[in-house]
Amino acid sequence: MTAICKTIAVHGEHLSSLLDYGADIEKTSLLGNDALSNLFDYAKNESKTSFVDPLNDEKSILVTGVKCSPETANKEFKDTRDLYPDSKRGLGNKQSRVIAIHLIQSFKETNISPIIAHKIGIELLERNGYMGVVDTHMNKTHIHNHIIINSYIPGGDKKIILEKKFLMNIRKFSDDLQKEYGIPIDFESPTKQLEKSKDSLQYGEWAAQRKNKSWKADLYESMLICSASSSSKEEYIKLLKRFGYTLAKQQRNGDLVWFNLDKTKKIKESTLYREFTDSTLRQFNHSSIHFDYLETRYSWDGRELNNIENTLRETYNIICAVANYISNSHSIAQLKSYNLEYKKSELTWASNIKGLYSVDTIKELDEKLNSVGTSISIIKKQIKDIESIKDYYHTIAEYSSSAKLLKQSFINQGGQSNLLNELYLPHISALEASENNATIAPLSSTQKRDLHILMATHPDYRIVNAQLGYRNLSTVDYFNIVKYFKYGGELPGILCNRNSFNHDMAYKNQYDFLSKKFPFAANPRQIGDCKKLLVDAGYDITKINLKSLTLADVINIQNCLGPAPTLEDTKDITSPSVNDINRCVDICKQKGIVPPMHPKDMSSKQCNIFYSWACSQGKDPRIIELQSKHINDDKAFSKSIVNLKPELQTAIRSYRNAVIKLHKIGLSPDDIDVYINQFENIDEHLNSLKLNQTTLNKQYKDLIHLKQILYFSHDLNYVYGSPNLREEFYEFKRRDLSLDNDRLQFQKDNFKKNKDKDLDFTF
Repeated sequence: MTAICKTIAVHGEHLSSLLDYGADIEKTSLLGNDALSNLFDYAKNESKTSFVDPLNDEKSILVTGVKCSPETANKEFKDTRDLYPDSKRGLGNKQSRVIAIHLIQSFKETNISPIIAHKIGIELLERNGYMGVVDTHMNKTHIHNHIIINSYIPGGDKKIILEKKFLMNIRKFSDDLQKEYGIPIDFESPTKQLEKSKDSLQYGEWAAQRKNKSWKADLYESMLICSASSSSKEEYIKLLKRFGYTLAKQQRNGDLVWFNLDKTKKIKESTLYREFTDSTLRQFNHSSIHFDYLETRYSWDGRELNNIENTLRETYNIICAVANYISNSHSIAQLKSYNLEYKKSELTWASNIKGLYSVDTIKELDEKLNSVGTSISIIKKQIKDIESIKDYYHTIAEYSSSAKLLKQSFINQGGQSNLLNELYLPHISALEASENNATIAPLSSTQKRDLHILMATHPDYRIVNAQLGYRNLSTVDYFNIVKYFKYGGELPGILCNRNSFNHDMAYKNQYDFLSKKFPFAANPRQIGDCKKLLVDAGYDITKINLKSLTLADVINIQNCLGPAPTLEDTKDITSPSVNDINRCVDICKQKGIVPPMHPKDMSSKQCNIFYSWACSQGKDPRIIELQSKHINDDKAFSKSIVNLKPELQTAIRSYRNAVIKLHKIGLSPDDIDVYINQFENIDEHLNSLKLNQTTLNKQYKDLIHLKQILYFSHDLNYVYGSPNLREEFYEFKRRDLSLDNDRLQFQKDNFKKNKDKDLDFTF
């Protein structure tokens, strides 16, 4: 019998991978015993799939192109497609075009030759005028063809539409070809054939299921387990959420829409599989009623049960007794429909699982389920957290590894290691480093929300220099803050007590802010004023390039060396925040400054101006601090290595560029090995968590399955097969018991009648 098992629509992004899959040598190689070793050598050197005919050891190609070459089919498909006018190219912007159709033609006959099967596939294309590729696979217990058909028929006037008419025609044509080759066919009605392929898959879903990576298949499996173990829709939803799924919405007709685990896609239950309906849930409601009866610790006939093992053992004995009755009183067909072996295997499995997880009672089973479910939720959160920070550590490890290799390369070429300590690195402020980190690993919207809630629950703390929306914070900052509040330890640098102020950090951040906002050159009058302030303060201005002063430098020099601001009317009616008032009061106490008015009487702008001046008092202007750093530029570095060989200059420049990447995010090249180890450790920890998650998921599904079997073991219809059969079995047991009583009574009477007789020893 032959059949097109699946009819799969192929979109543009999948065609190339489908052609590669079809030509997989591991699936299309027919191995003769004498030619096996030769074939392995041949497979290593040959890019096309082939088989060795066991009769004559001749190599034959099992991949054939019709109206195209298998090696260039992807391009030839596209060239044919491009000949079509735009109006006939497909579905436009609504969804990507179906550019190919994938037919899987299976042959049940075990004695069919791969060559015959291959010819049938080729003729199917040739007689219909299709362009396509035929691959014959023998990696399963049956031979089957993968036929990839171009949806655009050569000629530019006709496109294949994947609809009922096409499906029925291609099946009929395949069956007719099979009859021509003398292969028997078990006919089914066209309606039944079409019904079998109603749930046709897109190629992406088909490929994902083959690789066990289909989120739809995972969701279906979880739905099946939860549906079987729920007594109501509410319990079903709650249980499925324990598996990590999120309910997107519940439609008016009762249909549920679920997100996948990553919350990137969603699907309706009725779209996924038709089995998930209210009627299915109601069916399981009937079974779950008996679970409530089980929790009263009584069996089906009223006898008290001690534990799960007794329940399973009783059920096992009963179904065996029922099966014996059926085998003696009914047909073999009815015994087969009772599914004795399946029920016995289920109960045996449940008994083993019960022992494996050490659960003896329903209460222990529920506690174990809650414990495992909680552990799964915790591990999922940990995995999500680590994956969000993994890219950051990966970037650091990449920078560090690059710097380490370039450093070793410079030394291997004869470079002196002391030169690596004189790289003239640019000045990077703490604020710039924080912002650079935030660029590499920005906070997600969820993390921003969680951080806002976390800080609101800890009003005694605040984040240092946090910008609007936490846009200058990185994922690393987020986890350091969360870790501190959860486990304690050393206060992270990004966090401080609300009533404490780091005025030194504020001074540095203030200059960084001014440098970004006022990078413009100062005018001659401003330069003259700054020159006078510097001279009066005793600074040697001969070492300062005053012409390079910016407006930011002017403001900084005036704050450090000039008089207190007059705080003239700024026309700002905004009151200062409590934090602004407190920091002004704090710095006045520290430095003994008397403000012109109390900070609470200032406007918000006046408060900021006064604080900028106050925290600058006693500080050297930044231009003085950075005198030595002004020469730390590329020119100074180039000058320091001018006497090196060209190859050494290239090597040390590459190393410097790698170090600058670390320097910009506040990391030192001296700790390169530490950063590399951090990434390796986090990667190892993530893999360990995923392994634990897999183990816990299996435990949870096993325990849910055990609970489901316990439901069924107290469902009389499950145990006895049907109400009628149950009544028959009861009547049989009553008759059997009555016969046993009669037999026992007869033996007693006979004993009484003969016990007084003399013994006869006559031979």
